[in-house]
Amino acid sequence: MEYRIREALFDGAQTGDYCAHFYFDSEARPYGGALPGVKGEIQMELVDGINVMFGNPADDQVERQPYILLLGRDTVENLRAEAAQWGGDAEGIQPDTYLDDMAGEGGRIDMAGDKALYVYLYTRGENGRIRVTKATKTAVIYEDVETGLTRYPIAWGNWEKQKNQYHGRALVTGIIPNQIFINTMFAMVMRHLQLMGFPRPSITPTWWAGGATRSARPSASGASSRGSPSPRWPTTSSPPICRPRFSRSSTGRCPTPRTVSAPPTPRWATSGPTTPRR
Repeated sequence: MEYRIREALFDGAQTGDYCAHFYFDSEARPYGGALPGVKGEIQMELVDGINVMFGNPADDQVERQPYILLLGRDTVENLRAEAAQWGGDAEGIQPDTYLDDMAGEGGRIDMAGDKALYVYLYTRGENGRIRVTKATKTAVIYEDVETGLTRYPIAWGNWEKQKNQYHGRALVTGIIPNQIFINTMFAMVMRHLQLMGFPRPSITPTWWAGGATRSARPSASGASSRGSPSPRWPTTSSPPICRPRFSRSSTGRCPTPRTVSAPPTPRWATSGPTTPRR
């Protein structure tokens, strides 16, 4: 039970719900068959929260439900044997491929194609006793069997309760948007590294890289000022960028910095201790 409880809590952290279904297995031998001739044992199975349907989905209290549905999936062979034991329609049980209510990607895999979806219907009778019906899509295995219980054989819990519904909020629900953003960010970083691993070289024209002046630049018609043939260059380009303290010359080059002389000394500063008028 301790292992199953840990498993149930793990389901709740991922999906928000955890549910245990208790039933009586008349063919099981308790204590590993240590008691000869004794058959029958109470069994417990974990059911995914998506496969549990309350009659009143706005209420999370089990005992206030008008009915409860439990969905499951089993082989046709096992279901037919159970129907034959209870006097149900064994031959009417047929395999199906309805997997929309099974949780996870693995729930939508049907390897052999010999499985069928079944449902438990728990209701409360007029005498307060719990009744159960088990059926498939095409046949009834047993119907309105009184269990002798006064409470539903279902233990239901939420990881974090939500208002006005019986489904809970999972531990990972709040961090899903953050994880999506982190994955997107890392994908962009990886793509940037892939593109910048071998970047394209920047191509600089020969006349510019050699430090030629604008007058020596080839003309737009493809002939240089000296008459020698040269490649066709763009008709417009920006001149060299000079620092703010420089001024561009007519040649397009940045001139040397201008010499800035110190401001003249005021006359009053050299005429003695006389304080100048303001």
